[in-house]
Amino acid sequence: MRQALALAALSEGRTSPNPRVGCVVVRDGRAVGTGFHRACGEPHAETRALDAAGELARGASLFVNLEPCAHFGRTPPCTERIVAGGIARVVASISDPDPRVNGLGFRRLRESGVIVETGALEDDARRINRSFLQWHETGRPWVVLKAGVSLDGMLAAQDGRSRWITGEIARRFAHRLRMRHDAVVVGATTVRRDNPRLTARLGGEESARLRVVLSSRADLDPGAAIFDRRDGWPPARVYAADDAGVDPSLRGRCELRVVRSRDGRLDIAAVLEDLARDEVQSVLVEGGGTTLASFLSAGLADEAALFTAPVLLGARGGTPLLDLASVEDPDRGWRLMNVRRIPLAEDVLVLGDLRPPGSR
Repeated sequence: MRQALALAALSEGRTSPNPRVGCVVVRDGRAVGTGFHRACGEPHAETRALDAAGELARGASLFVNLEPCAHFGRTPPCTERIVAGGIARVVASISDPDPRVNGLGFRRLRESGVIVETGALEDDARRINRSFLQWHETGRPWVVLKAGVSLDGMLAAQDGRSRWITGEIARRFAHRLRMRHDAVVVGATTVRRDNPRLTARLGGEESARLRVVLSSRADLDPGAAIFDRRDGWPPARVYAADDAGVDPSLRGRCELRVVRSRDGRLDIAAVLEDLARDEVQSVLVEGGGTTLASFLSAGLADEAALFTAPVLLGARGGTPLLDLASVEDPDRGWRLMNVRRIPLAEDVLVLGDLRPPGSR
């Protein structure tokens, strides 16, 4: 199962809205076929592993990190391929919450005489598909707050510039994070101040996920880099509270959507609801202190990815990580749980699940 999960990890950023799945066919204690789901619309992991195993699959065990599908979608049902391949036993980590699959895949296999075992490395399997699972289970995308900060928690120096607090390797890793997510979100201030493209630039190639700007009045420069578009790139999307008086040239450069607002600020829940309807399962929030704080204040942030640089900027006149009133005591602050630290040359990436005040 660890090998199946390692195979699933190879498809990062390419399978959404499908899950990341790896599969290993084992006969007489030896792997005779492996595969993983490479991209949405391509053969599933089980099919690839069974094709690799051939006749050696008959009587063998199949290890997979998610319940095999039992419906016709972009590809045929994996359950039918497993049964036809002569697999005797299926070991799966977790069930698939997709209502077209949930429990039906296991039932179809058992009805066909296949032994089904579940629960192997369940926690690891849930982590690798946490955005897929959350989207199906709650109807909300998985939200990650990402920032590059100094040791004293500052996003930018006095002149407002944040380029570049972290080093080259950290910035390269940040592009990997963009590639992993379905959408990248910033606030209007970040667009005006830093003029980011918000693309993923890896291996000499540039690609774009859905790029989102939160701007109550949609008062943005139509010539901003975020509105650049190439073949295959989705248009940038601007969420506004009102579309009256919007620059006509801006309308031609982006997709403008109006959502409800509260006290002059966009309702973050409404933004996520709209993204979820478009099958956006994971969101990377890169915006400044106000945008990051808005997701926290709404209780709609699941994880933090903080690139910490070995530099001290000072607080007076700078831009802090969170534009929020300080809590009364440390116990009432948001906490990072399941913390992982990844050294990136001189910088350190701190990853952790966000827990609101009062929870453990």
